[in-house]
Amino acid sequence: MSHVLFISDPNTPDYGAQYLFDGFCDLLGPEHVVEWPHNPYHHVAPGAEMSGAELSWPTRSWRSEDVRELLSAGAIDLIVMSSVRVGAMRAAEDFGIWLACSKRGMVVCDFDDAEPLTCTAALPRLREFAPVTAVFKRELLPGRDYGVEVLPLPFGYPRGRIVTDAIRADDAPIVFYRAHDWGWPADSIRHRMVQALRDAFGNRADVGLSEEQRAAGLKAPGRLSVADYRRRLAATQCGLALNQGGGSDTNRYWETVAAGCVLVTDRPRHVIPNDFEDGTEACVYTSVDEAVEQVRLLASDPDRRLQIANAGLTKLRAHHTTGARARTVLDAAGINAPRRCS
Repeated sequence: MSHVLFISDPNTPDYGAQYLFDGFCDLLGPEHVVEWPHNPYHHVAPGAEMSGAELSWPTRSWRSEDVRELLSAGAIDLIVMSSVRVGAMRAAEDFGIWLACSKRGMVVCDFDDAEPLTCTAALPRLREFAPVTAVFKRELLPGRDYGVEVLPLPFGYPRGRIVTDAIRADDAPIVFYRAHDWGWPADSIRHRMVQALRDAFGNRADVGLSEEQRAAGLKAPGRLSVADYRRRLAATQCGLALNQGGGSDTNRYWETVAAGCVLVTDRPRHVIPNDFEDGTEACVYTSVDEAVEQVRLLASDPDRRLQIANAGLTKLRAHHTTGARARTVLDAAGINAPRRCS
């Protein structure tokens, strides 16, 4: 069984790094994942209210001498640099040339938004420690020259949070879209989308923008707690995603399907291998009016809605769990991984 040394920045939350850690623990077992340094976002008490991507894996405290001993003994198959933020780079410096003992070198991940490739400046320093086997980017733009070969690694979703079926009550809310308002103009697409869904579906549209930093012109409720957000999403027939702005690979894109909703979405601009197929596993729109029409058609045909939602769940389990993302990393390093992520 493979052992990975997983290096992260413990100082700030990072959905991509946290979910990748979850994937390695789920795929290999937590006993085969050596975490450095201790990252509190990987070990949050169940039910604790934070940002939504926190994990509850059991804690094992490693000492630096323990990790050096594993490296010198050839017990580490791969180093995963899940971030090049300051905390992660300092953690790599803790071991320096000891990292060269990794059997398959190092992979480097960039989970930041599309531009630029944030790990470019860090790569020369990391190559002084160990060969860099592969570089991954969460929002890899098609046709973009990053100066090095870069592979796509969008968010995945934890296997344990995926529902078993997509059945909904006949009177369930038709569409769900709740978002934090980062001060968008009152005529932004998010404001127009919320208003159009309200106009079309009335009180069966569970939609709104949070009051914090809200632009004037649209009354909205406060921000939902993570638990309430998930509960209400899981009770709704369709979930809407808007993949525009600073980050087009959003947690919403994956959690909507995981909750058993039909994903009604614009097409993300970045590369997603094995993406959801329009019309069979999700419904893609290109305008506010088209989004409303897609939701209307789904609400009028419960059998089709259920078929698409279940097909989305099947695709998610097969290709888009966090374990599937961990397997993608191991494959790039030439390491065979068990089939445990579905």
